[in-house]
Amino acid sequence: MEVQKKVNASLANFKRLTSLKPERRTWIVGFSGGKDSTAVLCLIYRFLESVKNERKLPKRIIIVYTDTLVEIPAMREHALNVLRTFKEICDDIFANLVSIRILRPKVGEDFFSMMIEKGYSAPHYRYRWCMDRLKLKPLRRFLSMFNVKDSIIISGIRFDESLKRRSLMEKRHQTSFLTEYKGRLLAAPLINWTTDDIWSFVLSKDCPLRDNLRTFFDLYGGLESNKLNLRFGCWVCTVVRRDRALSFLSLRDYRYKVLLRFKEKLRSMSTNGELRELRTKGRWKYGKLNKRGRLRVISMLHELLVNEHGFGLEAYTSHEVFYLKLRSWIHNLLKESPSMHNILY
Repeated sequence: MEVQKKVNASLANFKRLTSLKPERRTWIVGFSGGKDSTAVLCLIYRFLESVKNERKLPKRIIIVYTDTLVEIPAMREHALNVLRTFKEICDDIFANLVSIRILRPKVGEDFFSMMIEKGYSAPHYRYRWCMDRLKLKPLRRFLSMFNVKDSIIISGIRFDESLKRRSLMEKRHQTSFLTEYKGRLLAAPLINWTTDDIWSFVLSKDCPLRDNLRTFFDLYGGLESNKLNLRFGCWVCTVVRRDRALSFLSLRDYRYKVLLRFKEKLRSMSTNGELRELRTKGRWKYGKLNKRGRLRVISMLHELLVNEHGFGLEAYTSHEVFYLKLRSWIHNLLKESPSMHNILY
């Protein structure tokens, strides 16, 4: 009953958004594929069902998914499937009101371009260059296309998610459903929901995406698992010291062990002075990856393409521009002398 009250409150808040001046704003909804953002989509669908005979609607609803190109494969596939399903069921109520936008890093700022072409070493907790290039910049570029007064950003952010998240929300003074931050309206329909509330809702008949949840629960380890709070990010992430999500998935699919080894090679090679340029100024002794270090990354990609049929690189191989970059790197590697291959291994 408590969950139903929160659902009703969220639906009422959505209806309130349609009465704000100016009317008919664009709703920009962040989606990651996780349980919270899936719950937001279910709430939006329920809202659309409740107002299908009314005239007060958002101008349009845009679901935004940021594909870093290095998302965990199972999670990326699941997220894309959910987006397709959501678009189809919403079109049955209001054709063309809902659209899907998949954002990607700018060409040359994707993860492997940064390492191979610009010589960046693997990210770590004091050097998180990946977040800005892979996620924040694509989102900022997209949001810059909209007038802040004519749009609302809707997310699955909530207090109960983590202490870090709560701190961020308090810094923004985001303590209620609707907050104005830097001139833009932010809506948080799940702000007071608990993790148990989320699971209860997405499991119920009120969630139209429940047919997609078989993969969803498989990723989270099953409802009774103590891994329900696993967080899924990029499989190359070297910021986290122990990747619980990849470790868990590797128990079910050996290919995730390959990705774990790849990731740890990136971490270890980035601390290897022989693969870095020496700096003459500044606080740090080592700078960018040198030629040998960059070729090592290319060689690892080549191995992944040959031995595992590109598992983990699907976002690169399925996108023409990024696939051509991948081919170009491999071509450059193969142009090197055989002695270079001997050095690499």
